[in-house]
Amino acid sequence: MAMADLTISTPDLLTFAEAAELLGISRPTVYNMVSRYQLHPVLIGKNRYLMRSEVEGINNAKRETSV
Repeated sequence: MAMADLTISTPDLLTFAEAAELLGISRPTVYNMVSRYQLHPVLIGKNRYLMRSEVEGINNAKRETSV
């Protein structure tokens, strides 16, 4: 099996696009949040992922402030 064929699938990690969809924001905004250290990516090989728990925590805080 070539390294390019390896796919990591875990419910604990999100792609930047998945995080953007969950937060209701654009993908470039997610990248901005990473550059401002509001989100902390996990590096696996050359790919970066976000922890679902961290994204959901931001989402919950966002909901609480809008109520």
